[in-house]
Amino acid sequence: MNQLDTISIDQFKLVSSFSRSTRLGGGSSIFVKEFIRTKEVVHINRLGCESTFEVSAIELTDFNLIIVCIYRSPDGNFAEFLSRLEEVICKVQSKGINLFLCGDWNANFLLNSPNLLDLKNLLLMYNLENMVDSPTRITHSSATQIDVMITNLNCVKQITNYDLGYSDHFAQVTHVIVNKPVIDPKIIKKRRFSDIEIK
Repeated sequence: MNQLDTISIDQFKLVSSFSRSTRLGGGSSIFVKEFIRTKEVVHINRLGCESTFEVSAIELTDFNLIIVCIYRSPDGNFAEFLSRLEEVICKVQSKGINLFLCGDWNANFLLNSPNLLDLKNLLLMYNLENMVDSPTRITHSSATQIDVMITNLNCVKQITNYDLGYSDHFAQVTHVIVNKPVIDPKIIKKRRFSDIEIK
């Protein structure tokens, strides 16, 4: 049984997930408030690859926004990760839809490296910015910024990190400015079955 099937978060629904089939740990999932209209973005989820690109993706249909959550294991192939990431970005931006990327990418934004430079150049090329600007995982011997929130949207404020006590990673929270959804009025036709109507 998939562990995700046993998780119940009050007023939230699981819309998309990636679970490993050969290794323990890892994976990604996206839970959304029950009243928000969503759909899973299957063509992005098909790009998933254990350790390298563990992806779950949804579209918030009323907000012209795709949210993509990715986990990359520290031993995942970084070149392959970048290739799949660029494919996701191209697919989303070619449709004129806003993009919000998040997850644990195990690329430390506090430590310069050739891999980080390649990642930053890719994001810069597509006008995307990592809104996280402080450590997201702190141990007794290190502080790393390996969790990301990357977007081309206007955020109300920078990311706030919270230690919820559930993980060795902090939770990241931000507020994103989006247009209010346009919800068409619903017309419902029905018959009345009162005594007078029947007569």
